[in-house]
Amino acid sequence: MKRIIALIISVFAVLSMAACGETTNNNQTADASLEAIMNDIKGQISLSGDMMEISSVDKLLDYYGIDPIDVAEFQVMMNSSGVEQDEIAMIKAVDEDAADLIAEKFNTRLESKKQQM
Repeated sequence: MKRIIALIISVFAVLSMAACGETTNNNQTADASLEAIMNDIKGQISLSGDMMEISSVDKLLDYYGIDPIDVAEFQVMMNSSGVEQDEIAMIKAVDEDAADLIAEKFNTRLESKKQQM
């Protein structure tokens, strides 16, 4: 249980850092690539062999209740064993309103996972 909560907190920390883009000289925001962040996580954390990558935006609706029209980019890995509840989910929203909805859906998913454990 502690491991799951630590992993979820780590993912939220990564998301909060990724949400803060840095401004370049021409006033454009430099975005962090979620794929690069996921690869960095995979390189630093030993993930279970049961981790599967979610590649279809439609699956976000199934697992999280997130409407694909609110998603600009995403990277999701979750444990497929059914025993472990490990998940890494990063979603870049299309706008601030969508980000608020996605954060709400993440919190709902987290509460659901806590109840299952």
